Amino acid sequence: MKKVLLPALILGILCSFDTGFAQKTASRYGGDFLKIPPGVRAAGMGSAFTAIANDASGFFYNPAGSSLVPGNIISSQIGNQFGTVTDPASVYTFLGYHQHLGALGAFSFNWIRLGVDDIQFLAELGYNKSERKGNAARYALDAPVFGNAQDAFIVNFSKEIGTVIDFGWNYFKVPYRIPIGINLKYIRQSFSSSDSDVEKKIGQSASGIGIDAGIMVITNLNDYVARNYFGTFSFGLVSKDISNTILSWEDQIETSIPRSWAWSVAYLQPLEWMKSTVQIAYQEETDYETFTSVGVEYTYDQLLQVRAGYRREEPTLGVGLFLFKSLSVQYSFQKHDLGNPHQVGLSFNLEPWLK
Repeated sequence: MKKVLLPALILGILCSFDTGFAQKTASRYGGDFLKIPPGVRAAGMGSAFTAIANDASGFFYNPAGSSLVPGNIISSQIGNQFGTVTDPASVYTFLGYHQHLGALGAFSFNWIRLGVDDIQFLAELGYNKSERKGNAARYALDAPVFGNAQDAFIVNFSKEIGTVIDFGWNYFKVPYRIPIGINLKYIRQSFSSSDSDVEKKIGQSASGIGIDAGIMVITNLNDYVARNYFGTFSFGLVSKDISNTILSWEDQIETSIPRSWAWSVAYLQPLEWMKSTVQIAYQEETDYETFTSVGVEYTYDQLLQVRAGYRREEPTLGVGLFLFKSLSVQYSFQKHDLGNPHQVGLSFNLEPWLK
């Protein structure tokens, strides 16, 4: 039981740290781009992924998940975030490298970026009707523009702790897999313009360092009934921005990203007669409000995956294809009033080529 309690105790201690100043300057929109999770597979499942987290983007949903991912994997993702595919309001990019370290666990290094370009800079139009009329026409034809870039560099480490619990009955000892993990992230946001006058007015950047921590518990239900009818049940818990991540701007203003929580359960049912599996997941997240996500994934012969989900009252869909035992191609669609995000992701496992 010590192995079970220790990860939970560590997570609880980390989450107890707080700073009164961070709370006083909490901003609803601080680091808001991190509310858009990476991972095309997870997006297709409504991002109900905290109790699954077993691919190269799983670190974001639960830092503990990396230890469940074998191999050395390069993963990437790009897509429009609102707007259309041909004319996106912003572009979302993800690039990561994951490496399993055997008994030591696993680590990954990841980069997430949300960029918005060509934002019109509309200054004060004037102090009287004539000035406003003239300046409005001029800005409409040739308004200077600026851009906003938001980046996160995330280092993840995860390790799986196995334990066996004896329930006291004859031959009734149940093994549990208990991954634990942590993310250390550097966040940077900036506004800039190639127009020198605009740059003087809006040129600003902010940065900060944050910590996420997570734990999972995984058990095979067949161990409870001595049968082979059932599958695997998993539970995940994560706390993000444990210490209310502070973002410090150049003008001495500081905002914080308040701590958030997510918990999730998932069940994976093998369908051996179809060479398939079905996985379902339910998740609750709490930041400024509490909302739920649900997702389902059907996998055929480790070749094809089809997904559907529901997140923040909007449906999601996804499909995945595995090629050459190393390459994974993923696509997801999300419904949104501001424009439906389409995401495409590629991941390549180097391990078969390094042997």
